Formats: sequence, structure tokens, C-alpha cells
Amino acid sequence: MSEVTANYMGFDKSSQKYLVNVRTAHPTGKIGDAGYIRRFDDEQSAKSYTKIVKETKQDIFVPQKSQKMDNPIVRHEGDTFTPSFKGNEDKKVKVEPCEKISLWRGMFSRLTDEQIKSVNNTGRLPEGTKFQGHVICHNWFGIMPGTRTLPAGYELKKDSLGFTVCVLKDTEGRFIKDVK
Repeated sequence: MSEVTANYMGFDKSSQKYLVNVRTAHPTGKIGDAGYIRRFDDEQSAKSYTKIVKETKQDIFVPQKSQKMDNPIVRHEGDTFTPSFKGNEDKKVKVEPCEKISLWRGMFSRLTDEQIKSVNNTGRLPEGTKFQGHVICHNWFGIMPGTRTLPAGYELKKDSLGFTVCVLKDTEGRFIKDVK
């Protein structure tokens, strides 16, 4: 471990902290010789730290330990969702899946009003169909690329010819119809 020195730099207005530059006592001109900036909440701590480093010739800074998260991360798995708020840990919300979409309806994006409502409520297409981008297509033999999840911020509506389209939520237009 090489010898280090510390220089008190004063108060930084942008971070609202007191700064101390800790660097090697004998710089060699390499990257890293400029040292590290240590930040302190009060002036007395910064000056005391500078004094200790100058006396001991060592950087005795101990980083804070990472804190544990009180609430674990909740991930969506399948068609059930476990709420992360306290009080309902044992309850699971069951989402009713959409009825299967036939080959022809999937190929030509001609879903019924009930199917559109169900997909908008659950946020997922049934097996056999997928979104490719924002277009509904039939999933031939399960090999088509895409996702069954409705893109975030989008919903299904019908256009004036009766074809199902994936549009931003609350989209209105002459050729876009809400499902009744």
C-alpha cells in the first residue's frame, strides 16, 4: 500500500457536501494519481479526516455496507400476480384468460368484441396468436417470433373495416372504433 495525502477542498454548492481530495503522496503521472474525492456532511468531519490521513499516510475510508431491501421484488409469473403491499400476502389475483382465437381470426386480425375486451383486460393474447411488433398474427406451429403480452400503454380497438389494430391507449380517430 502506497502513502497517500489528503487536501481539504472546502464546500461544494452543487452537492451540498464538504470535499477532501485523497491521492498518492508521490504521483507517477499515471491515471489515478489525481486521487479520490471523499464527501462529508459537515466541515469538522472533513477537516478531521484530512488530518488523520496526513498523520497516518493511509486512506482509512471505510465504505458503507449496502442496505437490505425491506420489500422483495415481485415478478409477474404466468397469469397470477401477487401484490407486494402488506396485508394481502396470501391472496392471489386470478386473471381469466381470453378464449382461443381461431386460425382465420388470427391471420386476418378479425377478433370479436369479446376477445378484444378480454385481451385488453388481461394484457395477454391466448395461445396460438402473438404480437409481432404491434400486429396480431397466428403462431404457426409455435415457431413464430413475437410475444403474447400486449405492449405497455397500448390497447386493441377495431378500425372502420372491422380489423383489430393495436393503438396507444385512448386513441381516437375517424377510422378507429371503440369496442362496445
